[in-house]
Amino acid sequence: MEFETAKILSIIGLVLMIVGSGHFSIGIVGLVLYLVGLYYLSNIYGREEIFSYAFKATIGFLVVLIIVAFVIGVSILGGAIIGGHIGLGVSVIIGWILLYLAMLYYGLNKRDLMNVLGEYGDRSLAGLTAKLYWYGAILTIIIIGALIVLIAEVLEVIVLATLKKASAAL
Repeated sequence: MEFETAKILSIIGLVLMIVGSGHFSIGIVGLVLYLVGLYYLSNIYGREEIFSYAFKATIGFLVVLIIVAFVIGVSILGGAIIGGHIGLGVSVIIGWILLYLAMLYYGLNKRDLMNVLGEYGDRSLAGLTAKLYWYGAILTIIIIGALIVLIAEVLEVIVLATLKKASAAL
C-alpha cells in the first residue's frame, strides 16, 4: 500500500471512530480502517510499535468494555433471579474500576503512539496530543477526562495528516 493511501485510511478511520461514537457499526468500520492504515504506516516506517500501540489501545479497551458489560449483565440477571440488588451495586463498582483501568491502558498506549508518530510529523503537536491522551485518561475518573480524550482524538487526526514519508522524515 502507498504511503498516502495508508495515511488517508488511518485518518478516515479515526474520523469515523470519533463520529461513530453514537453508532456502533460506524465506529467498528472506523476502527478497522484506522488499524489497517496504521498497520501499513508501521510497515512503511519500519516501526512495528506504531501498530502495536494502536492495536493494544483499541482492542484492549474493547475487550474490557465487553467484560464490563458481561459483569454488569450477569449481575442484573442474577439479581432478577435471586431478588437481591447488592450484587448489582458491587458489579457496577467493579465495572467502573475496570473501565477506568482500561482507560488508563488506552491513554498510555495512545501517548506512546503519539510520541513515535511525532518523529515522522509535527513533533510538538504529537507531544501535546500524547499529553492530552494521558492526562485525559487519568481524569476520566471525573468526567472532564472524556472531553480531553476527545480533543486528543481530534488532534490525532491533524498529527496523522502531518506525517511525512520515511525518507523525508529522517
